[in-house]
Amino acid sequence: MQFEVKDLINKIKKDGLEEAERVSNDIILKAKREAEEIVAKAEEAARVLKAKSEKEVNDYKSHALEASRQAIRDLIIGVEKNLKSLFENTLKDNVTEVFSDNNFLAELIIKITDSWLKEEKLVIQLNESDFSSLEQILRLKLKNKLKEGIEIKPFKGINKGFKIQKKNIGLYYDFSVETIADILFDYLNPRFKEVIKVV
Repeated sequence: MQFEVKDLINKIKKDGLEEAERVSNDIILKAKREAEEIVAKAEEAARVLKAKSEKEVNDYKSHALEASRQAIRDLIIGVEKNLKSLFENTLKDNVTEVFSDNNFLAELIIKITDSWLKEEKLVIQLNESDFSSLEQILRLKLKNKLKEGIEIKPFKGINKGFKIQKKNIGLYYDFSVETIADILFDYLNPRFKEVIKVV
């Protein structure tokens, strides 16, 4: 009986150890599976985070590059506008300087009025500030034409230059600094654009 009790105790120990070992192995296996799942989830989360970060970096680079390109385009357009404005103002200043010479204006007016038919009645409109000096020059040079129907009048709306109006039909030709400068600018603008073209 003693052996049976001993055998029974040994068997219980053995069964207990085997059960403990089996439970232990199950726990270890379960822990390994859970650890593998955690590692797999962490690796997937890291992969997703890395991909998201790379996309954000690439998007940021792309947006920064596009913003830089836009800023460069805006700068070029601004420089072109400033150069165009400078060119236009310089052109207007030069035309003003040429039109400040009353002898030149008188010769120009005479050449233009010579080209019209004798029977046309014309009104020459001069700016008020140059009227008296220009009128004297024109009266000397247009003696007979003044009798034939050419009138000389001051006009407030002209800064420098003159206008010639056909009396009977109200049509006028504008030779003011602003108009001549605008015409020259329109003519020279395509050439000017080629000179300053950067892009």
